[in-house]
Amino acid sequence: MKKSISSWSFPTAWDLRAQLSTARKASFSSFEVALDEKGPISLRSSRKELMAVRRLADKEKLVLSGLATSLYWGANAASENPVNRRRATEILQRQMYKHAPEDLIQNTSRAMDAIFKLH
Repeated sequence: MKKSISSWSFPTAWDLRAQLSTARKASFSSFEVALDEKGPISLRSSRKELMAVRRLADKEKLVLSGLATSLYWGANAASENPVNRRRATEILQRQMYKHAPEDLIQNTSRAMDAIFKLH
């Protein structure tokens, strides 16, 4: 059985390198990174920055198993407020742009637009 741990399981003062190292030393085999406004993985992270995170995980022999985020608190895609819906859509699109194939991004974006009438 593979064991995974989330970035959220560590003190917020710890950097990602310390989290990954501690996770490996504690015999975890995979790690859920966090998408935040600021930090090693953010909505503004470049491909180069994301690859640096991947290299850190590879160095510790950890699989990146998931992407946690609290960015949707206050940005609900089902909100009656169009500003909240737009923000949720932006977060989703950026998440997918960083972590999914292009054809999935385009299809999901159109589906979200149709469902929530964001045009």
